[in-house]
Amino acid sequence: MKHITIISLLSLLLFSPKLFAQEEMQISKHAVELNFFNFDRLYNLNYRRAFVMNKWAVIPKVGLFIDPLSSEGYRDRELEPGIRGTIPIYVKSYNAVNAGIDFLYGGKGHFLQIGINSMASREFLIKQDGTLESGGVLNYAIQPAIGYRYQKERTGLYFSAEFRPLMLRIDAQINDLGDRERFYDLDVRNSPFLLFPNPSFGYSF
Repeated sequence: MKHITIISLLSLLLFSPKLFAQEEMQISKHAVELNFFNFDRLYNLNYRRAFVMNKWAVIPKVGLFIDPLSSEGYRDRELEPGIRGTIPIYVKSYNAVNAGIDFLYGGKGHFLQIGINSMASREFLIKQDGTLESGGVLNYAIQPAIGYRYQKERTGLYFSAEFRPLMLRIDAQINDLGDRERFYDLDVRNSPFLLFPNPSFGYSF
């Protein structure tokens, strides 16, 4: 009797593993997504690739911030933490590139989404005499996010909304000696966008 029970259990494990596995998440591998109010840009377009593991999915993404209405000009940027005041940074274009990774959990159309995003944009430093430093510099920002995604079908349209209350800036500045240096500034966003989840619309295929 014991031998029969052991053989039956082994048969179930070997030939019917789906009886013990979770239902796989019903989302497609590829998606394009239009995201609004990410970082301090109006919108950006992402390509996303999902790697599904049962109820979880890991989704790397890359994209572009494209703002055809933006114009170049000066922007005030906060000084190092603990130092009052701002410095001017000249922005040639609000266009930028971004990359990140999301972790998706859930099923039956409703998902929890947690992610980390990064952005790189070309900006120009202002010298003490008010002229622009030639060549420009890449400034970076990193931003965590948590939100909700609704997708009824495996393929097709979906909607998500995320909160992004924090932003870590990694900026270059010119110090009093005229040398270029980088500093890190954790910005708790006090803009109106902090009060509302940032929306996104996507299409998976």
